Amino acid sequence: MGRSKQQQRHQQPKHGQQRPGQAASTNNSSNHSIDEQLAEHLRVQQEDFRRNVNAMCDLVMDQQSRDLFAALEHVARTVESQVTIIRQLLSHAGTNVELNDQQPYDDGDQRRSPTEPQRQILRTLWSKGADIEHHMIWKAFSPFADDVVRGDAARVRMTLKKAAAAAAAAAASSTLARASVDNNNNTKNNNNKMRQLLEQRCSSLRLSPLVLCVAIQKHPQTVLRHNLDLRAEQLDHVGVAVALLRYGARPDARDVTGKTVVHYGAGGMATPESLIIVDYCIAAARVSAFYGQTIVLDGLKAKPELNGRNVVLTGFDGPTGRCVVQLVDKNNNNNNNNKNTEENKELSIKPCNLFQSLGGPCIEDLERKLVNDQDRTGMTALHEVAMSTRNDVVEFLAGKHHCSMDLKDENGTSIRDMAFNRSLQLHPINQVLKKYAIQLHKKDQQRKDDDKSKTCAHCARQEDSSKNELFYMCSQCKAISYCSQECQHADWKKHKKVCQERSVGIKLDRPKPLPFNLGRPFCINDGKVPNRVAIPSPDNYKVPQGSEVGQVFWVKVQYNSDAADMLVYDKTRTCCFCLAPGSAGFREIADVVKAEVATRGTKTYLKASFDAAGDCTIYPNAKSLKTW
Repeated sequence: MGRSKQQQRHQQPKHGQQRPGQAASTNNSSNHSIDEQLAEHLRVQQEDFRRNVNAMCDLVMDQQSRDLFAALEHVARTVESQVTIIRQLLSHAGTNVELNDQQPYDDGDQRRSPTEPQRQILRTLWSKGADIEHHMIWKAFSPFADDVVRGDAARVRMTLKKAAAAAAAAAASSTLARASVDNNNNTKNNNNKMRQLLEQRCSSLRLSPLVLCVAIQKHPQTVLRHNLDLRAEQLDHVGVAVALLRYGARPDARDVTGKTVVHYGAGGMATPESLIIVDYCIAAARVSAFYGQTIVLDGLKAKPELNGRNVVLTGFDGPTGRCVVQLVDKNNNNNNNNKNTEENKELSIKPCNLFQSLGGPCIEDLERKLVNDQDRTGMTALHEVAMSTRNDVVEFLAGKHHCSMDLKDENGTSIRDMAFNRSLQLHPINQVLKKYAIQLHKKDQQRKDDDKSKTCAHCARQEDSSKNELFYMCSQCKAISYCSQECQHADWKKHKKVCQERSVGIKLDRPKPLPFNLGRPFCINDGKVPNRVAIPSPDNYKVPQGSEVGQVFWVKVQYNSDAADMLVYDKTRTCCFCLAPGSAGFREIADVVKAEVATRGTKTYLKASFDAAGDCTIYPNAKSLKTW
């Protein structure tokens, strides 16, 4: 008798058997489980790292500082009591709080903190937000700062517009009556009012309105919780930042811990909106040194009649990337009627058309990188991001704005050190950090090489591109250049020995047979086994796929220590072997790898070739940071 469909449906397979289709699903689930296990491993690793760091930081602070921080946790405290506690903490951190009191519109004491306990106080204050929320709870912000917190771009623009109009009116009246002391005083007072609006420090963290805008933008729920009349769609902190920059707010203002807009807006809690604001501030910082100064227009093609005119730089328009200027012409006293109608007229001008003087340098400082500003502990924004999972922010800081990888904090740690920290090498963000650490180093090295190629090694004459000159590199070592064959011939006796040494390769010893259990796959690049693996073995000591005997190809060399094997492999991974300590070439290659600044002495790329006998020769002096 046949079994019923119900019996067939509920029958369990015997041990070792599978239902139809089960194998494929098992394979898929196993692949997912591997990814999930790896993700969980990385998450646990990061949590352990943060927990250990926090524990060490707590041990660093003295008991009095820990007690003061514990007291800050009481929400019921008034703003005054919070301020008193934070002042004590800042004093313990080596901050001159009296100097800060004397500079309500400036950065105040920005000295570096010399000891780790002091630095940890500053880090903890910043991470906890000090008393920003208490100011919101107790309505302790000024009306203007409160508009900034609420993201009310319309009210902020209106307040700034009125202040700017008052300052312009006072300036016009002082121009008509220059001898009047009262008019001059009115002008100064109105300018001071504008500065007070744009730069007055708020809360115990001493945030300028622009920094406050970025700091609070990341916490919309906190803003809504303390402003019940607001809805989420009404918050416009990007609009507030645009208004502040347009009227001359400093893009490089610092809080009491030395942090800038970049630290607040491009850190581990960055949002798309905060990154937009940081973008605007980075561009504004290239010209902000000339805010309020008289400069000159030049190079205008659409309005050539304005070339040579004096203007005052009043701000920066973030969305357009243009400078906001006002026309002035104090040198020309003719045609007063026309002059009065044009004076104080506002223009939007590209930075490349603004100059310190007629025929002088441009005001835009392209070398000014706000992303490289360090706080009082020596940290850049990227130092914090490097300990997070925000690959997108690393791309923003390192990929888009080319921040430095070699600036060290007060503990002597750079981003490059963190990127090549072996204890964190499996973390995905380290792969991104490594990529940009190498890329930026290659660009710096390329600039140095370009400088070398433009200088004759014999007569030291510089290449003149305006005359279409092209210097010649030594065809053998490709390390130095000459302006002519005569210079090359004259320098050959001196250069010959160095050139030949650079061109000589080292023939490697053949790898010894490996025990079976050591012929395991090495993970390449991303830490995941399935895709790109290589098995170092004597069998893989051979000409790689796609190459020929005698043909030079690139190999990647990974160095761990003088006591460990060096891994050598090509792009296809069909040539992959280990170089044992003490074998021919190990010491020379190890020295080259350890000297590689970009990778902190862990890896580099070298040229290699195989001869007809099957022996490999590596050229240590032909190194590169090329990527596959």
